Amino acid sequence: MLDTEFKNKTKNLNETFQDISFWKSFSPNLDIEKGLPNKVINISKKKGENLRADILDNGFIHLNQPGLVNQTQEINKTIMSLVRIGLPPVFIFVYDEPWKIQYQIKNIVKKLIGGNYKLLPAFWAWHVEQGESGWKEHRDRPVSMFDDNSPKSLTLWVPLTNALPENSCMYMLPANKDRHYGEKNPPDLSHGFPGNLSDIQALPAKPNDVLIWTQKVVHWGSTSSSSHSLGPRISLAYEFQRDDVEPFQRPLIDPNSLPTYKERLQLIGRQIIQYTHMYGFNQNLVDLAKLMLKVK
Repeated sequence: MLDTEFKNKTKNLNETFQDISFWKSFSPNLDIEKGLPNKVINISKKKGENLRADILDNGFIHLNQPGLVNQTQEINKTIMSLVRIGLPPVFIFVYDEPWKIQYQIKNIVKKLIGGNYKLLPAFWAWHVEQGESGWKEHRDRPVSMFDDNSPKSLTLWVPLTNALPENSCMYMLPANKDRHYGEKNPPDLSHGFPGNLSDIQALPAKPNDVLIWTQKVVHWGSTSSSSHSLGPRISLAYEFQRDDVEPFQRPLIDPNSLPTYKERLQLIGRQIIQYTHMYGFNQNLVDLAKLMLKVK
């Protein structure tokens, strides 16, 4: 049952969602259209070469505490407030902070993807409670590799809380254990799991670790145990593609600049509509998303 304060906040959501003050009421400490950070994580040429070799072999890398700087606790607090009133956590992308996270990792992404890149209009945020699950096993974009099996696109996943087997961490089937990974168009997973169960790797992670994988690697978020006391697993994900290949989705987004406030509303509306089939969002939320797409 929602308390009176939160009921009042969303009573006229269709009329108020364009008002920046509505979102600032959730978190006066997060920014909207204040600019990107000066902080960028740098890596040496040798380190970049090693990471690229790892992702080409395994299909993923896990960077332990690479040096992300963000308002983790405030982002988590805001996501929990959004969830409390029935809004999906993807609305956190109204604020600057999630966009600042991907910006800090741009030098790493560029090394891994082998060139300049753009952000795809495909991002999400999770708040996985006890007894809930992350997304089931899947490939993000099965046809997303060059002929030499180097990636045209990548997924970036950042936990903002501890992500452990008990409260839903990521699981991967390494590319070199996937019998269909080298195929141009691998069969759908409904035809069978493409590896041995003993080859699966759990990837427990701490807040502000960074996981990056090719969009062909098989992965999933496990079910959060109903008996743990760790709190929800909160995380963010982004997708990137090389800017010298045909766009997988439009509009592509410049990772070196912040989308405007109105552009963010449009993008968030797009995410809600494209993932409604997975979450069964109610009609009121779908209608709101359609309004957001029309913001000018």
